[in-house]
Amino acid sequence: MTYIFIKTPKDCDLLELGEDGLRFEKEHAYVGKFRMKRPEGPFDFELTASALEEIASETNRYIENGNKSNLPTRHTEDSEANRGHNLKWYVKEDSKGRTGLFSLTEFRDVEAAKLAKTAQTSIYCPPTWEDGQKNKYVRPVKHVALTDYPVIPGLDGFTPIAASLVTDKEIIMPIKDLAANIGLQLSDEVLADESKAFGAIQLAFEEVKAEAELQLSEYKKLNPPKADPIKVSKPQIAMLRENRELKLSQLVEKGNILPCVKKKLEDIFCGEAVLSLALSQDDHVDDFAKVVDALRDNDALKLSEVTGPQTQNVGLLLSEETNPVMAVARRAAARAAAR
Repeated sequence: MTYIFIKTPKDCDLLELGEDGLRFEKEHAYVGKFRMKRPEGPFDFELTASALEEIASETNRYIENGNKSNLPTRHTEDSEANRGHNLKWYVKEDSKGRTGLFSLTEFRDVEAAKLAKTAQTSIYCPPTWEDGQKNKYVRPVKHVALTDYPVIPGLDGFTPIAASLVTDKEIIMPIKDLAANIGLQLSDEVLADESKAFGAIQLAFEEVKAEAELQLSEYKKLNPPKADPIKVSKPQIAMLRENRELKLSQLVEKGNILPCVKKKLEDIFCGEAVLSLALSQDDHVDDFAKVVDALRDNDALKLSEVTGPQTQNVGLLLSEETNPVMAVARRAAARAAAR
């Protein structure tokens, strides 16, 4: 089986060519304003490029869902009048430079295909349609009637696209264009062999993909994703606060610090924000443990036995402004707040 590129404004499709001369490309409409004569009076209508695109898209979906876009000898659904099927719909420029609606049409036999020499076409697409599986469509082409008196004049006729009628140039040029679009230069020898040409294009795509994956890998190494902070619950925060308050209370009981110092340390190390930060980041250090260890070295005996004037001196030593331990605590709190 041979294939040919049919270029459309949106993409580049590969259409399978028949080997028996029964497949044709046919234009059925183009952008413009038209008048349909009817017994009840003339009906004027306009076809735009977007309308043709929608008709092609909906009809392809209609066909892909198992429905037939038939080719009867008149506007009818009588199976006896059917002469073939429309296999695929697309929009492209016609021979006169107009944006046209085309189909890949296949006649049922050689006798039916003889109509392609003289017949024109008229499409039937209802405003809406629902098939047997309840799929709904907007203006799908249910059938294309063969006629000598089409509503839209000047349509391109049936163009055979059987494999026997396609020249090497017609097949090679689209492949060459495709290669050029991705920056690939193919020799005439490779272009002459369809399998080699497609193989070279596929290899080029694989190389581009591999290079992109390598660049992405290097980027990820240089920009590792930041770990999300661990979510902590209120019970966890409460448990850590209780643990720290207990350790500070033990320092007061042993005479290592005064109650007023305990209160200041709780303000620094037992606030909800500080506790949440300590629980949510494994590498976070707020120096609470170091401060507690340092305070345990205070001489509990001298704190408990000092006289009046000495007590005043101790109170001054352990005040917020002059106590070196409190200074360390304040600096730790500042670092925690800055994180």
